[in-house]
Amino acid sequence: ASIVEPSGGVGGIAGELAADTGTCRPSGALAELCLEGWLHDGAHSCAPILPAEPCPDGFMAVPGDAECRPVMICSEDPWGEIPIDASTVFVLAGSSGDGSEAQPFGTISQAIAAAAPGAIVAIGPGVYPEDVLLTKPVRLWGSCTAEVLIQGNGQIGAVFLREGSDGSEVHDLSITGPEMGIIASGATGLWFDRVHVLDTGRRGIDVEDPLGPVEALVTRSLFERNLESGWYADGATLVVEKSALRDVGFNQGIARGVNSQSSAEGKPANVTVRGSVIERIGDAGMLSWGGHLDVEGSVIRDITPAPSQEGGLGIDVTSGTLEPVTLRVHSSLIERTFSSGIAARGAYVDVQATTIRGVAPEQLSGFLGRGMELREDDLNGWVSE
Repeated sequence: ASIVEPSGGVGGIAGELAADTGTCRPSGALAELCLEGWLHDGAHSCAPILPAEPCPDGFMAVPGDAECRPVMICSEDPWGEIPIDASTVFVLAGSSGDGSEAQPFGTISQAIAAAAPGAIVAIGPGVYPEDVLLTKPVRLWGSCTAEVLIQGNGQIGAVFLREGSDGSEVHDLSITGPEMGIIASGATGLWFDRVHVLDTGRRGIDVEDPLGPVEALVTRSLFERNLESGWYADGATLVVEKSALRDVGFNQGIARGVNSQSSAEGKPANVTVRGSVIERIGDAGMLSWGGHLDVEGSVIRDITPAPSQEGGLGIDVTSGTLEPVTLRVHSSLIERTFSSGIAARGAYVDVQATTIRGVAPEQLSGFLGRGMELREDDLNGWVSE
């Protein structure tokens, strides 16, 4: 149910006998396999509904969006769509009050310190030049993504969630800083919704387990111009839905849209990406070393080589020193990459209703240009299947 169109090396389209009619039809996905936000091209594949031109800064599109749109539409209400209740603590840039709606705090950190566990911290329009630390469950809720900016000051991350912050949420705001945008460790049940993480010096979101298990969900969000990687998981669970990731720059020649790996103790990361777009990435669209990847209804495209002229793969998975890892790619599109659309070493691979096309040979060596490449992992001998 998948096809690999002609690329720079191995590839091709073959006819397939339809058992019910006795006639040939183009190979690939049937129309009934197309997900919401995708249309059948009338021949052999499902095509995502997306704008014809790249989205401008601050705008995004995921499969189903025919036009670029902001992360959210701002409300005329000064507190936006924040679900205010009796426990809500208020913040407004430049204020110096007591946290009430009439007299908000001036910093997010003040509001977090005053908030009861599980309470909403309502953040009004403005720029907040501070690193935000959560060690208890709090719901940070901005008035609108385009109106609220947390500007980290250069410590570990602009927003850091650690032990004790299980169940915390971050909604409707933007995050930037010279290090990580969001970092989480030792906390589960985390939810990031309609956030815009931009121009970070390292990773957009970093979830890893040195402080304990971490599980995070990212929905309806935009990550752009994160220097090292957009979505990073180290021995952690990360689920991303209906989000866009683009324009990941280079950091000493290494840049990945999604970077997934096992922890120092050998615990594999688990990364799931659904209904999302990953584009204009240097070196690798998605890379996993000892982690499991699950991709569905997503687009990975315009992946370019590193400055060394190596790489440029769409999805690259390696088991490393663990048991074989898993890669599942369903109802997705991988296009305009280098070397391989999918490369797997020591992995169990399940690809269905997916199109891989436009794969050029690696620029440095002129080697490959394959739609999909399955190999043995040289480190431990695991063979991909």
